[in-house]
This record gives sequence, structure tokens and C-alpha cells, in this order.
Amino acid sequence: MASANPWDPASQPNTAHLLLGHLMGSGVISQEMLNISKKTAPCFVNFSRLQQSTDIQAEIYQKSLEIELLELEKETRDIVHSSYSAEKCHTLESRNSHLETVLKKKRSLRQRLLKPMC
Repeated sequence: MASANPWDPASQPNTAHLLLGHLMGSGVISQEMLNISKKTAPCFVNFSRLQQSTDIQAEIYQKSLEIELLELEKETRDIVHSSYSAEKCHTLESRNSHLETVLKKKRSLRQRLLKPMC
């Protein structure tokens, strides 16, 4: 759960907000000083860029692992999934029965092919 930003004036008053209000009221600090302190230092910008780069690299690595897993599943699906095996078995059985029929009628087919048409 994200906590409220103590420097955000829109959030509920807290100790830091009350202290800053008291210091501004007494003239110890000005609004300009607060605005300058809000700006992000360049080194912190680089840290955030580094964090973004690291997050993107981790996401790329995760996606490459997912792709590798999908490719492996594609290569082994005929072994792993029974539906593919059943489909291949059915196709082979139908081809086998067709070839058996052709072999049974081989003699009559040969005679028909050798017989002249005229």
C-alpha cells in the first residue's frame, strides 16, 4: 500500500506539513526554497532510468522464456497431447485401409491396365 506523500500539500495535514507551514509562516523558508527542493536531482533521474531499463530487461527475459516454452510445446505436442496422437493414428489407419484395398485388387487392376482400350 502506497503511503501519502508528506510533501504534497493536497494530502492530509501531517507533522511535516504542519512544520513546513510554521517555518514558511515565520519566514525561515520561502516557497521558492520548497520548489527548488522538489526538483529531482539528475543523479536520481539516472537511477530511475536505470530502474526502468532493468525492468524492461526483466520483462524481455520473461517473454523470451515464454516463447521458448511455447516453441517446446509446439515441438512436443504430438507426444504430449493425446488428441494430436489420436488424429494422427486415425489418419494412418485410413491410409492403411486404403492401401490394403489397393493391394487386394492389385491383380484385377493390373489386368485392366494391360488390357487395350480398343
